[in-house]
Amino acid sequence: MLRAAPIQVQPAEPGPPPRRCSACVAVFITFVILSGLLFVLVLSAALFGGQKYYVAIDTASGLDPATDLPWPVLTPEFNLTLRVTSWSVVGAACLDPAMDVAVAYRGLALARASPPPRVCARGWGRTEQVPVVASSGNGVRLPGFALQGAEADAGGGAVAVDGALTMPPKGSDNRQQLWCRAVPVGDDGGLGIPCNANSEY
Repeated sequence: MLRAAPIQVQPAEPGPPPRRCSACVAVFITFVILSGLLFVLVLSAALFGGQKYYVAIDTASGLDPATDLPWPVLTPEFNLTLRVTSWSVVGAACLDPAMDVAVAYRGLALARASPPPRVCARGWGRTEQVPVVASSGNGVRLPGFALQGAEADAGGGAVAVDGALTMPPKGSDNRQQLWCRAVPVGDDGGLGIPCNANSEY
Protein backbone atom coordinates (compact mmCIF):
# COMPACT_ATOMS: atom_id res chain seq x y z
CA MET A 1 0.00 0.00 0.00
CA LEU A 2 1.44 3.29 -1.05
CA ARG A 3 1.50 6.19 1.36
CA ALA A 4 1.37 9.75 0.23
CA ALA A 5 4.41 11.69 1.13
CA PRO A 6 3.66 14.38 3.71
CA ILE A 7 3.56 17.84 2.27
CA GLN A 8 5.54 20.33 4.23
CA VAL A 9 4.27 23.90 4.01
CA GLN A 10 6.95 26.48 4.48
CA PRO A 11 5.79 29.43 6.61
CA ALA A 12 5.66 32.65 4.69
CA GLU A 13 8.51 34.98 5.35
CA PRO A 14 7.40 38.02 7.34
CA GLY A 15 7.21 41.16 5.25
CA PRO A 16 8.79 44.44 6.20
CA PRO A 17 7.15 46.19 9.14
CA PRO A 18 4.70 48.95 8.22
CA ARG A 19 6.45 52.27 7.90
CA ARG A 20 5.34 55.01 10.20
CA CYS A 21 5.06 58.50 8.74
CA SER A 22 7.17 60.25 11.37
CA ALA A 23 7.45 63.32 9.15
CA CYS A 24 3.65 63.51 8.90
CA VAL A 25 3.32 63.37 12.68
CA ALA A 26 5.89 66.16 13.09
CA VAL A 27 4.11 68.35 10.54
CA PHE A 28 0.77 67.78 12.25
CA ILE A 29 2.15 68.65 15.69
CA THR A 30 3.79 71.79 14.33
CA PHE A 31 0.54 72.82 12.66
CA VAL A 32 -1.41 72.36 15.91
CA ILE A 33 1.11 74.41 17.90
CA LEU A 34 1.23 77.26 15.38
CA SER A 35 -2.57 77.32 15.10
CA GLY A 36 -2.85 77.55 18.89
CA LEU A 37 -0.35 80.42 19.05
CA LEU A 38 -2.16 82.29 16.27
CA PHE A 39 -5.48 81.83 18.05
CA VAL A 40 -4.02 83.20 21.30
CA LEU A 41 -2.57 86.24 19.50
CA VAL A 42 -5.82 87.01 17.69
CA LEU A 43 -7.84 86.55 20.88
CA SER A 44 -5.49 88.78 22.87
CA ALA A 45 -5.66 91.50 20.22
CA ALA A 46 -9.45 91.33 20.19
CA LEU A 47 -9.85 91.32 23.96
CA PHE A 48 -7.10 93.70 24.99
CA GLY A 49 -6.35 95.69 21.82
CA GLY A 50 -5.24 99.30 21.90
CA GLN A 51 -6.84 102.55 20.84
CA LYS A 52 -6.48 105.08 18.04
CA TYR A 53 -6.72 108.86 18.30
CA TYR A 54 -7.82 111.28 15.58
CA VAL A 55 -7.93 115.06 15.21
CA ALA A 56 -9.99 117.21 12.82
CA ILE A 57 -9.68 120.99 12.60
CA ASP A 58 -13.16 122.31 12.00
CA THR A 59 -12.41 126.03 11.80
CA ALA A 60 -9.44 128.35 12.27
CA SER A 61 -9.02 132.08 12.73
CA GLY A 62 -5.99 134.34 12.93
CA LEU A 63 -4.22 132.92 9.85
CA ASP A 64 -5.65 135.18 7.17
CA PRO A 65 -2.91 135.93 4.60
CA ALA A 66 -4.08 139.53 4.16
CA THR A 67 -4.72 140.64 7.73
CA ASP A 68 -2.81 138.23 10.00
CA LEU A 69 0.20 136.66 8.33
CA PRO A 70 1.97 139.94 7.50
CA TRP A 71 2.46 140.47 11.25
CA PRO A 72 5.25 138.68 13.16
CA VAL A 73 3.00 137.82 16.11
CA LEU A 74 -0.06 135.67 15.40
CA THR A 75 -3.06 134.92 17.62
CA PRO A 76 -4.64 131.89 15.95
CA GLU A 77 -7.55 129.95 17.37
CA PHE A 78 -8.76 126.52 16.28
CA ASN A 79 -11.95 124.57 16.85
CA LEU A 80 -10.96 120.90 17.01
CA THR A 81 -12.72 117.58 17.13
CA LEU A 82 -10.92 114.85 19.07
CA ARG A 83 -11.92 111.25 18.44
CA VAL A 84 -10.88 108.03 20.14
CA THR A 85 -11.61 104.55 18.78
CA SER A 86 -11.42 101.36 20.81
CA TRP A 87 -9.98 98.17 19.30
CA SER A 88 -10.72 96.05 22.34
CA VAL A 89 -13.69 93.82 23.11
CA VAL A 90 -13.50 94.15 26.89
CA GLY A 91 -11.35 97.23 27.46
CA ALA A 92 -12.02 100.93 27.01
CA ALA A 93 -10.23 103.67 25.09
CA CYS A 94 -10.48 107.11 26.67
CA LEU A 95 -9.74 110.75 26.12
CA ASP A 96 -7.99 111.80 29.31
CA PRO A 97 -8.19 115.33 30.78
CA ALA A 98 -4.45 114.96 31.48
CA MET A 99 -3.78 114.85 27.73
CA ASP A 100 -2.01 117.85 26.25
CA VAL A 101 -3.58 118.91 22.93
CA ALA A 102 -1.70 121.34 20.70
CA VAL A 103 -1.74 122.63 17.13
CA ALA A 104 1.57 123.11 15.33
CA TYR A 105 2.86 124.29 11.99
CA ARG A 106 6.10 122.71 10.73
CA GLY A 107 6.91 121.63 14.26
CA LEU A 108 6.28 125.07 15.79
CA ALA A 109 3.49 125.33 18.35
CA LEU A 110 0.65 127.66 17.37
CA ALA A 111 -2.00 126.97 20.01
CA ARG A 112 -2.91 124.74 22.93
CA ALA A 113 -6.31 123.40 23.85
CA SER A 114 -8.06 123.25 27.16
CA PRO A 115 -8.09 119.76 28.69
CA PRO A 116 -10.64 117.53 26.97
CA PRO A 117 -13.45 115.99 29.02
CA ARG A 118 -13.03 112.36 29.91
CA VAL A 119 -15.01 110.21 27.49
CA CYS A 120 -14.46 106.52 26.78
CA ALA A 121 -15.26 104.27 23.86
CA ARG A 122 -16.10 100.74 24.94
CA GLY A 123 -16.28 97.80 22.58
CA TRP A 124 -14.59 96.77 19.34
CA GLY A 125 -14.65 99.58 16.79
CA ARG A 126 -16.66 101.96 18.98
CA THR A 127 -15.79 105.68 18.86
CA GLU A 128 -16.34 108.77 20.97
CA GLN A 129 -15.50 112.34 20.06
CA VAL A 130 -15.59 115.78 21.69
CA PRO A 131 -15.03 119.37 20.55
CA VAL A 132 -12.21 121.44 22.05
CA VAL A 133 -10.82 124.91 21.39
CA ALA A 134 -7.10 125.59 20.98
CA SER A 135 -5.83 129.16 21.30
CA SER A 136 -2.47 130.91 21.36
CA GLY A 137 -3.10 132.97 24.48
CA ASN A 138 -1.07 136.16 24.16
CA GLY A 139 0.10 135.26 20.68
CA VAL A 140 2.92 133.31 19.09
CA ARG A 141 5.91 134.63 17.14
CA LEU A 142 6.93 132.55 14.14
CA PRO A 143 10.30 132.74 12.37
CA GLY A 144 10.44 134.16 8.86
CA PHE A 145 10.59 130.81 7.05
CA ALA A 146 7.44 129.63 8.83
CA LEU A 147 5.55 132.82 8.01
CA GLN A 148 6.60 132.58 4.36
CA GLY A 149 5.53 128.93 4.26
CA ALA A 150 2.16 129.75 5.83
CA GLU A 151 1.61 132.56 3.31
CA ALA A 152 2.45 130.20 0.44
CA ASP A 153 0.11 127.54 1.82
CA ALA A 154 -2.68 130.07 2.32
CA GLY A 155 -2.19 131.32 -1.22
CA GLY A 156 -2.65 127.75 -2.42
CA GLY A 157 -5.97 127.40 -0.64
CA ALA A 158 -5.49 126.65 3.06
CA VAL A 159 -2.86 126.20 5.72
CA ALA A 160 -2.53 122.56 6.76
CA VAL A 161 -1.45 122.27 10.38
CA ASP A 162 -0.56 119.38 12.64
CA GLY A 163 -2.28 118.16 15.76
CA ALA A 164 -0.04 117.01 18.61
CA LEU A 165 -1.38 114.84 21.42
CA THR A 166 0.81 114.23 24.46
CA MET A 167 -0.49 111.31 26.45
CA PRO A 168 -0.18 111.18 30.26
CA PRO A 169 2.36 108.71 31.64
CA LYS A 170 1.21 105.24 32.64
CA GLY A 171 3.10 103.76 35.55
CA SER A 172 6.81 104.07 34.87
CA ASP A 173 6.29 104.94 31.19
CA ASN A 174 7.12 108.43 30.01
CA ARG A 175 4.62 110.70 28.30
CA GLN A 176 4.13 109.72 24.68
CA GLN A 177 3.55 112.23 21.91
CA LEU A 178 1.36 111.42 18.94
CA TRP A 179 1.28 113.49 15.75
CA CYS A 180 -1.69 114.01 13.46
CA ARG A 181 -0.09 115.13 10.22
CA ALA A 182 -1.10 117.93 7.85
CA VAL A 183 -4.74 118.24 8.88
CA PRO A 184 -6.55 120.60 6.48
CA VAL A 185 -8.73 123.23 8.13
CA GLY A 186 -12.43 122.61 7.59
CA ASP A 187 -11.96 119.02 6.40
CA ASP A 188 -13.09 116.16 8.62
CA GLY A 189 -10.76 113.80 6.74
CA GLY A 190 -8.46 113.95 9.75
CA LEU A 191 -10.96 111.77 11.58
CA GLY A 192 -10.11 108.94 9.20
CA ILE A 193 -6.33 109.07 9.66
CA PRO A 194 -5.04 107.99 13.08
CA CYS A 195 -2.34 109.95 14.86
CA ASN A 196 1.00 108.19 15.21
CA ALA A 197 4.29 108.52 17.04
CA ASN A 198 6.31 109.61 13.98
CA SER A 199 7.66 113.11 14.66
CA GLU A 200 9.74 113.62 11.51
CA TYR A 201 9.04 116.49 9.14
